[in-house]
Amino acid sequence: MRHIWTMVIGSLALSVTAATQDDAPKPKVSKAALTAEQIAVYRAVLDDYTKGSDGSLNLANKTEPVDQPAPFFDKSCVKGLELENTDNSVSNIHELSLAVAVHSSIVLDDPALQQKKV
Repeated sequence: MRHIWTMVIGSLALSVTAATQDDAPKPKVSKAALTAEQIAVYRAVLDDYTKGSDGSLNLANKTEPVDQPAPFFDKSCVKGLELENTDNSVSNIHELSLAVAVHSSIVLDDPALQQKKV
């Protein structure tokens, strides 16, 4: 009987934890177009990333928040970055246009459509 109560309490604790995570603010898709400075930053990063490459690069047509709570996001890629007060603010998602592409081999893909294909 004691084992059953332990499992019930454990399950309840897990369900409360899961419910709490769902209360986090959802990122919003920004209605504003990227600024010239933001486009320049994307282009500089993509230019550096693709230099010397002959292949194409599939790039999501929307940005992702840096502070993702996803299970596969271990934050190692943002180690050393100093982020502006993301704890208390809602992240914005930006839709990318071909203006960020530094050359014609960059293809903008819709992640939702790609996920359906996979």
